Amino acid sequence: MIRWAAVVMSGFVVAGGPGLAVAPGEIDWLGGTRDFLERASAKGRLGVRVGLLLAMSAPLWCWGRLTTAARLSPEERARLLAELLSHRVFFVRELMLLLKLVACMALLRPAAVRARTGYDRPAPAARGERLLPSIREVA
Repeated sequence: MIRWAAVVMSGFVVAGGPGLAVAPGEIDWLGGTRDFLERASAKGRLGVRVGLLLAMSAPLWCWGRLTTAARLSPEERARLLAELLSHRVFFVRELMLLLKLVACMALLRPAAVRARTGYDRPAPAARGERLLPSIREVA
């Protein structure tokens, strides 16, 4: 089941789509998922595994297509995940959100990707800037 993580997680980042562009093979989806599962609670591990099962089987129960998410094109997989993120059933939406969170953690593991996002920039106070403007006059 963990093998499915690369198929599902990569669906959140579509090449040529809007947002952050990543090169094929740049993100270790399996390693990121394994790291999460090693540190997660039992409930978190169960949620990821059930979410992966739902996402992989979703073409059947969501679209009525006799296939798995692995056989979909990357664009179709991204559209499927977007539909699941706004599904009418609460636990489906929440499990897909959990998978998206795990995908984000895996996505931000490589330093090169973090550099392109600006995620590691220093905090404003560290650069000598103020977080909020100060009032120079006394009321």
